[in-house]
Amino acid sequence: MNLNKDTPVALYIKPDASSALLILELFLKGIPQVILNTKLSDDEIKNQVVKSKARFFVSNVGKELLDIESYNAIDFYKEFLSLDIKNSENLEDESFVLFTSGSTKEPKGVVLTRANIISNVIAYKDRFEFNSNDCWLLSLPIYHVGGLMILMRSLFLGINIYIPKDISLKRIVDLSTKNFITQLSLVPSVLTEIFKSEEVSKLVSKKLILIGGAKVSNKLVDKCQRLNLPIAITYGMTELSSSLSISNIKDFQYKSGYVGEILKGFECRIINDELEVRGHGVFKNYIDSKNCNTWFKTGDLARIDNEKLYIVGRKDRMIISGGENIYPEEIERECCNINGIKECVVISKTDDKWGQRPILFFTGDDLPKNIFTEYLSHKLPKYKIPDYFMYLESIPLLSNGKTDYINLSDLAKSVPKTV
Repeated sequence: MNLNKDTPVALYIKPDASSALLILELFLKGIPQVILNTKLSDDEIKNQVVKSKARFFVSNVGKELLDIESYNAIDFYKEFLSLDIKNSENLEDESFVLFTSGSTKEPKGVVLTRANIISNVIAYKDRFEFNSNDCWLLSLPIYHVGGLMILMRSLFLGINIYIPKDISLKRIVDLSTKNFITQLSLVPSVLTEIFKSEEVSKLVSKKLILIGGAKVSNKLVDKCQRLNLPIAITYGMTELSSSLSISNIKDFQYKSGYVGEILKGFECRIINDELEVRGHGVFKNYIDSKNCNTWFKTGDLARIDNEKLYIVGRKDRMIISGGENIYPEEIERECCNINGIKECVVISKTDDKWGQRPILFFTGDDLPKNIFTEYLSHKLPKYKIPDYFMYLESIPLLSNGKTDYINLSDLAKSVPKTV
């Protein structure tokens, strides 16, 4: 086995103690890792392995790939430990390749360096207090940057992590209320499920409940604040090594779009309403592209007020109707305040007269259109009120739990032109 910093290893693994140790050991030795989404199809896996130029394929679920040297994770780990490889000290060494979710376009392979990883650890240490008694629940997949960084923080900060046998919704809801868990990283939908549990009051004892990965509704924040939960809303993405901003637990005052104070090590600016970032936490490059050595354009529309960051919406989701800008997130926030509505997603539909018009998909109670239009008429100008409201039993999701906008855009095509 010839392993070095130029021989990426593709990992197709479900988290357990041995796989966590393997990831940490490879990281310390400076061996690049391509961590694959275990929910992808065989063709998608092969495509990502080829793109990443991985030389080895390692799995702990019995999976193998043709045309590449494949190993069982335990066997690979044993052979790897027998090799004489010194720990890497070069901060610019490539450490991980993680593929973006692909919720609106083809997934991109994001290259993260040791400097990116360490920058995130330093930012968290600067913002929060940790000690050896802490235990962070690994509630996110390790192929997701949020899950991977829980593992990395345990290495550098000396905190414990609990790795569940599976991260099904039921299992995470159950574990989240256990007393030995002190820190949680949750997406809003999981926290919403925890509120249905009789054990939800136990969340008060946590040191930190980090909420991110999707928009956070006013309703959910109000519930958390009524119970005095130690929540902190975070904003970030794979290209920013997980987190760019986190709200302050003690002085938390929520306003729509607020995603916290910018973390140490980042510099931000707003150009043409778009958030641009540079700093030690910004990724090195995408696979097969030049280094990101200048300002990174996030694609998010934002504003900054006294180091506090507010996300208005996604640039690629903005709807231009009759020359007017419509931010889907604004409509979604208002509709989620309607009694009986659980989730809302606004999608653009081509319109012969106006260019584009908003279509709203929702879950919860199957309410008639007039309930929405009556409520929104007091909250939004007429041109922002969707033309069509479609009930769904559930919002289509990608394998990482994020909204599948491509699927919804296809559904929107079935909506009649005149409604």
